[in-house]
Amino acid sequence: MLNDNFKIGVIGAGQVGSVLANFASIANKLAFLVIRNVDKLNSELSDKLDATLLIKDISEVKTLPEVIILTVRDGQLTNTIEQFLNNRMVNFANTIFFHTSGSISRNILMALEQKGAICAACHPFQTFYSNNISLLNNATWGIDCKNEDFPSFETIIRFFEGNPIKLSEEAIANKPLYHLSAVVASSFMTALISFAKEICLTLKLDPEQFLKPIIEETIVNSLKSIDNRTIPMTGPYARADIDVIKSHLNSLESYPNFLSCYNDLARFSLDMAYGNKLINSQQYNDIKSFINSK
Repeated sequence: MLNDNFKIGVIGAGQVGSVLANFASIANKLAFLVIRNVDKLNSELSDKLDATLLIKDISEVKTLPEVIILTVRDGQLTNTIEQFLNNRMVNFANTIFFHTSGSISRNILMALEQKGAICAACHPFQTFYSNNISLLNNATWGIDCKNEDFPSFETIIRFFEGNPIKLSEEAIANKPLYHLSAVVASSFMTALISFAKEICLTLKLDPEQFLKPIIEETIVNSLKSIDNRTIPMTGPYARADIDVIKSHLNSLESYPNFLSCYNDLARFSLDMAYGNKLINSQQYNDIKSFINSK
C-alpha cells in the first residue's frame, strides 16, 4: 500500500505532463520532471518549478521515487521504457509506474513489471488545451491495472483530485475504441463547432452572437440525456425535412470546401436519426439517395 509521503517523477512535459508536474510540485511531491528541451517548457510552469527538479535524460535518474508517470506520446512509450530498463542505477522493486495513454494497455509496461514494478495505464478522461491544474478537479481517470493494485492507483488519482474508475474488461480489450469515445466527445465536437464558425464568418455573421446560445443549449440537452438512450436531436434530419436538406446541398454548390464535410455529417446524422427511430425507413432512404446523388 502506498504511504502518504510518496514522491512522483514525471516523464514528459507536454500538456498532460506539465499539468501533473505542476500539481505535484505545488504539493511538494515532485521528485523530478524529465524534459529533453528545457527551453520548450511552458513559461508559466518554468517560473514555478525548482530548476534542480528538471532532468534532461532518464539516464540521469539515480534513485526512483515511489511513483513514475509516463506522459510521453504513444509512439515514444516503448523507447522511454527501454531507457529505464537500460538504467542500471535504479531498483524497480515495488515502484509504481503508469502511463497516461488512452489507447494503449498496461501490457506495454510488462518488462518493468517483470523487474518488480507495479504497473498500470491511468488515462485522464479530460481535454488539456491549457495548463490549468483545475482541469484535474473531479476528472475521471480510466484505470487498467491488476485488481490487487487498484488501491494504490486509486490513492494517486485521488491525490490529483480525480475520480479513478477501474475500466471494464471490454474497454481494456479495446483501448483504441475506449479512447475514441474521448476523441468524439472533445476533438470532434471542437471540429464541428469550428465548421459552424467558418460558415458564420463566410456570411459575415458574429459567431459568438449566433453560435454560443445554440451550442450551450445543445450541450445542456445532450448532458441531460446522457444517462439514457434518448437523443435530443432537432432540425431537418430529426424531422426528415428533405426540402431543407436539399436547400443546404444546393447552397453548398457555391462553397465546395464545405461540401465534403457536410455530406459526411449529413450521413452520420441521418443514421443517428433513423437508428433512434426519429424517422422511418422511407424517409431515411429518400434523404440518403438525395445526399448520395450530390
